[in-house]
Amino acid sequence: MMKRPLAVIGFCCIAALAVALLLGRGSFGILCAVFLGGFGITVFSKKLRKMAWICLSGMAAVGMLWGYTNAYVLPSAKLQGQETEITGVLCELPYQQNDRYYYRLQTDSRTILVSSRYKIKMEPYDTLTATVRFYAETEPSRELYNISKGIMACGSIDPLKKKAVVKNEEKPLYYYALMARKSLTDRIGELLPEREAGFVTALMTGDKYHVQADDKEHFRQAGISHIIVVSGYHLAVLTQLMLGLFRLVFRKNKRPAAALCIVFVFLYMAVTGFSTPVMRAGIMQIFVLTGMVILRESDSLNILGLSGMIICVMNPYAVADVSFMMSFSATLGILLLSPAITAFLMERIRTDRLQKPIKAIVQIFSASLSACLFIMPICVVYFRQIAIYAVVTNVLVSFAVSALIYTAVFMLLTGLLPLVWTAWLLSDYVLYTAKAVAELPFSVIVTAQEFVPYWIMAAVITGLAVLLFRCRKEVVKYYALFTVISFLVCSVGDTFLKSDSVKISVLDVGNGISCIVNCENRTYLLSSGGSYYKAHALNEYLEDSCTKQIAYMLLLDDKNACTAYAGQILRDYRIETVQVYDEKDYTENVKYFLSKAGDKTDSSIVCIDDIRIQTVKEKNCMAVYAKCRGLRILAVEGKTDCEKLPESWHDTDILIVNGPVSNTHVLSAEILILSDEYEHLSQYEEMAQGDYTTVYATAGQGNISVRVYRRGQTHVRRENGWLN
Repeated sequence: MMKRPLAVIGFCCIAALAVALLLGRGSFGILCAVFLGGFGITVFSKKLRKMAWICLSGMAAVGMLWGYTNAYVLPSAKLQGQETEITGVLCELPYQQNDRYYYRLQTDSRTILVSSRYKIKMEPYDTLTATVRFYAETEPSRELYNISKGIMACGSIDPLKKKAVVKNEEKPLYYYALMARKSLTDRIGELLPEREAGFVTALMTGDKYHVQADDKEHFRQAGISHIIVVSGYHLAVLTQLMLGLFRLVFRKNKRPAAALCIVFVFLYMAVTGFSTPVMRAGIMQIFVLTGMVILRESDSLNILGLSGMIICVMNPYAVADVSFMMSFSATLGILLLSPAITAFLMERIRTDRLQKPIKAIVQIFSASLSACLFIMPICVVYFRQIAIYAVVTNVLVSFAVSALIYTAVFMLLTGLLPLVWTAWLLSDYVLYTAKAVAELPFSVIVTAQEFVPYWIMAAVITGLAVLLFRCRKEVVKYYALFTVISFLVCSVGDTFLKSDSVKISVLDVGNGISCIVNCENRTYLLSSGGSYYKAHALNEYLEDSCTKQIAYMLLLDDKNACTAYAGQILRDYRIETVQVYDEKDYTENVKYFLSKAGDKTDSSIVCIDDIRIQTVKEKNCMAVYAKCRGLRILAVEGKTDCEKLPESWHDTDILIVNGPVSNTHVLSAEILILSDEYEHLSQYEEMAQGDYTTVYATAGQGNISVRVYRRGQTHVRRENGWLN
């Protein structure tokens, strides 16, 4: 029998689910057949009989995923693109993001997330009846993420149709957990300044919506984003604190103290919303504390595998939750590698002075290094970047974060000014440390390049060969060194080859245009519009390309097709030059952030660096024309009469269109890009049949990137298609 059966079964379930979701729903039956065949082979072979459990676990996991998909996911998918009246109970605290209000509703058969332009006066467990237009989700990664959170469909409330809110007097127990979270958030906001309060709120409750965008970006680039996601570290610190307090009451008897801590852990899981990282950590803590109650020592790897298995039974799509996978992988890395690294380093330090402090620092370093190594593949695939100084940053802030959690607990209980000041100082230390590290040269390595999937495949195949042939340690060391050096060489070479080119990116933002020009590491934002439910696309693009400031931004008008995301971009990025038209037409949000932006100009012609930008804004004519190193780009917004455009604009290299444009026969271009939703493509049929060399459409299929080199070569592709 296996030494750690729960660990093996749990890890196999998670691995099988991850592979199945990566390959898609069409692979579920094939994988079940493969695992069944493997089980049949291994069960009749004495040498391979132990592998039978692995095959059986994989088959059970994929079968469970298939059942969950057919029972919950596919029936909910029928709502996509539909408009219907729904009645649901608000089961979470509402939140505000990108100038919209979001409400998580539990209907009779599913959980849905709806948004509204206007705030709805309701509290948790009130019933809402409204007409909802459900989105046609075309991004597999986004759909998987929502399902991993238990959200089966997303939509927006029609503001022109009636909606009704019914107050429910009877509240379930979870209602009081939500009110406790709200009270904690309000209390922290009363005691600390806005920036520090947002950070401490995320640290204590996992609510990241109050953390400033700049701070989130600094945490990400410094490699410490995990501190604003409540997980095992936070729960371990709080559990140790509560265990110490309870043991003061019960003196030497630790069993009742551990029993009370189990209750505390469950309550804390409820207050933080039963997120998957918290559940993983909470289940592990509960089993450890149960072992203390019954005087049995628990095995950490077995408990980790069991916690992962329990979460996957509840929702097999949980493996698509990046927070859960990072938490699980980091914990696995700490359990497997950290003790060995600590022992290795302590043998070489060998000092009698300051033995305990040095060992504490070494343990933090070992844990950080182990966690970073195990989550690196996730960072490459999901975040498309690697934080170079993550280990150092974790060592610098670990003590402060632990002290801040302790301080925050007593600050909330007492409200004493010395504790408030201490929490303030500790928060600022963490925030400014993250900022300082993020601003260091080469703080991140971007992994969004085209060579990355091929490098990953080569590294995995070579690594499997090394394991199968049981190579010596020297070969393993050379393999590790070669993979690192090869990645760095490819990354530098790719950057060098593309540094002398112009890149035009048209993002998949639904109904609208978000167009970015990159030239010599400078970013020019020609349009920042699209459907509001695609607002993440522009921010994600700028984050992935490590954009810290924007050289130029155009605010043509306040229409969704042109400037839907202008407010968040003005808020989150430093803009050197903003071209504006009729500020009175903009929303109050845009006006506010525009007042804090850099240089503003209302000229119809702007020349910056190597790019010249002209705009036309008249009745039935709205367009922008840019020329960079001889490359001509024309973006035309719906209802524009192309005959009213300057004649010099008619012949262009890249034409980007959104909406029903008239008289397009006067235009000619090498590349035509239709930036719109899939269901709108029929309105472009006549235009797409015109005299264009190549025609592309975003239409839910992903971003379109056009790279033009000095020698005239043009390369068009779906950006980051391998990640979808």
